[in-house]
Amino acid sequence: GHDMPSFAKQVCDYVRFSHTLQGNPEPSVSTAGNFQAATLLLGDTPNLKWGTHRPAWPFFKNAACSLHLCRVLDELGIDEHRLYFINMNHRLGKIELRKWLNWHAGRNGEKVKIGVFGEKAEVTLLENFDLVYTPLPHPQAANRFPTYKKLFIEKLRRFLNA
Repeated sequence: GHDMPSFAKQVCDYVRFSHTLQGNPEPSVSTAGNFQAATLLLGDTPNLKWGTHRPAWPFFKNAACSLHLCRVLDELGIDEHRLYFINMNHRLGKIELRKWLNWHAGRNGEKVKIGVFGEKAEVTLLENFDLVYTPLPHPQAANRFPTYKKLFIEKLRRFLNA
């Protein structure tokens, strides 16, 4: 079988190396994906049940809504390299969002798209930023309820292809 902890460590090491080569900041536990991507997905908080010593990316667990979201992205043919993920309600989330916004603003106001998963992330965004964004259903609800999954996939497809 596969050695998941070893594989996960290799992925973490690759992302850190890749970020460094691109001149991007070191990824924190509140982020994942391509810092230079013009499409941002905002989540609520990372699942830190495994302890805080691990790189707790928004989508690091091979289960639950992380796995569901990855499967939906794959089903839609969306390359994760086109996306950046930030968990708004992680202690570094707002800092990471400011870094990302400032970096893109420095690129002559490059047009960006922001999708927000769920009400908790949306409330934090509204309380701290004045940004145009697209509200999206939370992946966990889509994972739990089959009829909600169709709505989730359609809204995500429209947002990513807009």
